[in-house]
Amino acid sequence: MNWMRSLAALIVMSGLAGPAMAQAYPDRPIRMIVPFPPGGGGDSVARIVGIELGKRLGQTIVIENKPGADQVIGTTALARAAADGYTVMLTGNAMMVHAAYARELPYDAFKDVAPVAKIANVPVVLLANPQVGAKTLGELIDLARKKPAQLKAAHIGTGSVQYFNVKLLEHLAGVKFLDVPYKGTGPAMTALMSGEVDIAFAGVGGGVQLAESGKAVALGVSNTHRSTGAPGIPTLEEAGVPGFVLTSDFYLYAPGGLPAPIAQRLNREIKAILEEPATARKLTDMGFEVEIRTQAQSIAEHKEYYELHGKLIKALGLTWNG
Repeated sequence: MNWMRSLAALIVMSGLAGPAMAQAYPDRPIRMIVPFPPGGGGDSVARIVGIELGKRLGQTIVIENKPGADQVIGTTALARAAADGYTVMLTGNAMMVHAAYARELPYDAFKDVAPVAKIANVPVVLLANPQVGAKTLGELIDLARKKPAQLKAAHIGTGSVQYFNVKLLEHLAGVKFLDVPYKGTGPAMTALMSGEVDIAFAGVGGGVQLAESGKAVALGVSNTHRSTGAPGIPTLEEAGVPGFVLTSDFYLYAPGGLPAPIAQRLNREIKAILEEPATARKLTDMGFEVEIRTQAQSIAEHKEYYELHGKLIKALGLTWNG
């Protein structure tokens, strides 16, 4: 029957569409959304990876900064883009924190977007303004206990890793800080250096630079081990707060429903980029710890991050204020 032959042909063509699309991909420039302002750590990583990815794919990677709303604006733009591999995003996994808050979002963090490849683990360092007078974590905690809710702590939104680190420190050390929100890491670090705030968490790369310049005191990193970019700084657990481990991770994302052959191609190219010693060194120098994962592993990590922050939100009694 003609209709049966047509149906069979359609099935065969559908099965071939994915491989054919992957073979032709990419045949035009690719847009890489960065949900941060230009010049910050996340933007710098995107440009490093974007240049190398463009070389490997033989196409230009166009960086498009879409900051605002704690990454929600950029993530929304990705979620609404066609799932064809021509729009990707490079950022941390704050979207899982937003989902853990059960806040209303213009996208489904599990269906409308998905990680394609992991870039790096991003430990953060606790910094204090030198005028605070605390040279160790223990000294800071003692001071905070004497001045409850008086020491000012900078963060960049209630969905940020900086905010969760402040709240986890309060919970584990039995202290209370005065929250002072900023629109980005840059303004928060400026406030720390000027003495407008007393403490702040920052990426290890930038934090170490501030500490080495004498503009801040590094008290500890929030990782299970000392950072390769700052081996002289103890972990926060070593410094006296058992159980203090909380980091962020950076991934390359795509809209949900990206054809598997294209996702595999992107994952393969990112893996090759991260295995290049020169590229890995650039990221390490910025305080990022390169971690290569398959897409399946990246998706599994996302679920774990979501579950972890759901438990923290409940345990710490946090509410979304973004």
